[in-house]
Amino acid sequence: MLSPKHIAQLAVLILAVHFYLATANGKAEQRRIVPTVTVRVDTSQVEVKEILQLFENYLNSRPDSLYENSYWSEKDKSSHKDFYSARAWVYPSKDILHAFPPRVLSIEKESEYYVIRTLYYQEGLENPYGGSNPWAVQRLYAGKENREWKLFDPLPIITSDWPRQRIGRLTYIYHLQHRFDQDLAQKQANFVDSVTKAFDLAPIASIEFYITNHQDEMARILGLDYTLGPSSGRSITKNGQVFSALGSEWYPHELIHILFRDHSSCYLLNEGIATLLGGSVGIPFDSLVKDLALYLNNNGTLTFQYMLENPHQAGSTKYFYTTGAVICRAAYEKGGAKRLKELLWTGRPPEDIYKVLHKVLGWEAEKVTEMWRKKVFEYSS
Repeated sequence: MLSPKHIAQLAVLILAVHFYLATANGKAEQRRIVPTVTVRVDTSQVEVKEILQLFENYLNSRPDSLYENSYWSEKDKSSHKDFYSARAWVYPSKDILHAFPPRVLSIEKESEYYVIRTLYYQEGLENPYGGSNPWAVQRLYAGKENREWKLFDPLPIITSDWPRQRIGRLTYIYHLQHRFDQDLAQKQANFVDSVTKAFDLAPIASIEFYITNHQDEMARILGLDYTLGPSSGRSITKNGQVFSALGSEWYPHELIHILFRDHSSCYLLNEGIATLLGGSVGIPFDSLVKDLALYLNNNGTLTFQYMLENPHQAGSTKYFYTTGAVICRAAYEKGGAKRLKELLWTGRPPEDIYKVLHKVLGWEAEKVTEMWRKKVFEYSS
């Protein structure tokens, strides 16, 4: 997970680059991304040169956006909606490629594919942004499909020989050295079924659950040899995929994101429902809300609005996540699953949060801080 400092640096950097591009003679959208290369990229080889051109075309096709991208493998596009597993991780913004220009380190043969290794790095970047540099070292695969060069997702290639176990709706995919825990896997499969039933959610036929033992290993199977923001867990809701770096068959928080994907809301409430039902980094809601109550006791003037604007409190997102969980619990208490799902209405923009709280919970805007604090202390007692 990115530290608060790095997130702030990245946000400011991307905004600065976006402003520069938007004001540079009005040609921001016309600036073509042309990756630089090292001497290791032998463009005298016809295939290497063709793959480099393919990659350049892809970089200029808005890789941050999800659509029918013509440079990507049809096989990948037919198997998963979000066909590049690390897409949102590597390309969180349309300006990321200007903030961290791509430098191709190598394009070399590996089995039936070529591997494109790329460094995303801003030359001469000074503080306070220097700590956010480089952004990532990415590997993508290129191969022939219907006699044309296409890009391929690293995930299914890297994990092709990993063991798989299907239990209920979950398919566990794990490292060769992992010792599979059948009982814990069954417990999590039962958890999926119970939440689906309790909240009358649309059943998801199949969920892929990848188990790794370290955050760098989790990033590696997604094709990231280095990333600025390592994480203990991620989910790709469109694909029904969960990735864990905890070496365990148990990660309910990320699974809740999958189960409630048709009710995706703003950041606060998305993480709130996942924290209420699945805890956060292994800590259950009951413990997290006690922590939040203690934090509010020690910060008597902290408002709900300040929490919204500053998700990182005391170097962590746990108070922010727990705030969302408190609101979700209040909605459930008021009207069960129906009221909770009304709170989580799909696509709700963050600026509408006060309207939602008034509509669902009856909280007046000027009373939200008071009601939020009241619920925190109620749930912690």
